[in-house]
Amino acid sequence: IQDWVDDYNNFAPHSALKMKTPKEYFIFKIAA
Repeated sequence: IQDWVDDYNNFAPHSALKMKTPKEYFIFKIAA
C-alpha cells in the first residue's frame, strides 16, 4: 500500500491526477 501512496504523492503534483482522491488514483492505477 505504501508504494502506491508514495507514487501518488510523487505523481499527483505533476499531473491532472492531483484533482483525484487517493482512492480514485488507486482505481486509476489498477485500471491502467
